Order: sequence, then structure tokens, then C-alpha cells
Amino acid sequence: MFISTVSSKGQITLPVSARAVLGIRKHDKVCIETGKDRITIKPVFNILSFSGSSGRAFSSADEKKAVKGHVSARHLARK
Repeated sequence: MFISTVSSKGQITLPVSARAVLGIRKHDKVCIETGKDRITIKPVFNILSFSGSSGRAFSSADEKKAVKGHVSARHLARK
């Protein structure tokens, strides 16, 4: 269990130990899902980390589309 405080701006800091467990690093994207009485934070696969491996680089628009599709698919699967 990790404890964090919500700031006056509604922000939280993910503790170093929690980031280490999930492999979250500086500038990584995370997915925030809400449930009845919980919030889940998960790392999001960064499609740009493989840019060039497929022979072309992906634009930020492509990355956003991939993340949106991933989140939408997970949301629909829970219904």
C-alpha cells in the first residue's frame, strides 16, 4: 500500500516505490481508471519507444489514437 496526499490543486505525487514497482519513469503516460470506490493507475504502453523498429516513426497523433483505442477497449470490456 502506498499513501499520497492530494494537493490544493487536486494533484498527487506517485511515490518512488510505487513507480518502481510499476516501472513508471519520468514522462511516461499512465491510465487512470475509476471504479465505485477506487482509482487505479496503470502504466500505458508507449508506442513511440519502438519508433523506427517498424521502418517508420509514429506521430504523436498515432500514439494518442492507440492510447484512446486501448482505453476504450478496456472500458467496454468492463461493461
